[in-house]
Amino acid sequence: MIGLTGGIASGKSTVSEILCAKGIRVLDADAIGHELMKSGRTAYEEICDTFGKGFLMENGEIDRKKLGAYVFSEPSALKKLNAILHPRIASQIARDVRQTKGLCVIDAALLTEVGLDALCDAVWAVRVPRELQVKRLMERNHLSRKDALRRMESQLSDAEREKFVTDWIDNSGTAQQLEKQVGELLKKAVKAWEESRKLR
Repeated sequence: MIGLTGGIASGKSTVSEILCAKGIRVLDADAIGHELMKSGRTAYEEICDTFGKGFLMENGEIDRKKLGAYVFSEPSALKKLNAILHPRIASQIARDVRQTKGLCVIDAALLTEVGLDALCDAVWAVRVPRELQVKRLMERNHLSRKDALRRMESQLSDAEREKFVTDWIDNSGTAQQLEKQVGELLKKAVKAWEESRKLR
């Protein structure tokens, strides 16, 4: 089991796409979180009770963009939202992991915060120079510099990630360079997984 993490706008999703194209199962914590927030799902009612109906769209679904803008400007609100979502995301991923027979990757920006690193044999983290990360986030999410920095600061820094990361992926180069790095790490991971199977 491999954990894939990295700061917002570091290129983690691009690495996930490369892995999927190589036939690796990727469990996306963000996608699971979005699914859990849908009407009728477990987190929906608790989010509505906690934050009110003002964050609902006309179709009754949670307006994730509006809620995101609010929680990233209010640390206590972000803490409340994480307390609702994180345990549910962790439970869903743990169930999915149990049902996976081959090598699997958990894609989660908040890998350690959710406790998912405990399921992993290795942790890969994607990083880019800070200014490039700010620029990408501003362009991708149409944010001001201040809002982009606020979102980045709500996550662990690369220095804090050093404690648990086994391999770094540098995403400041070309797409080809990124794919090469991922391919080399994957080769190493497949070899380790095959060795561990022999010992069972």
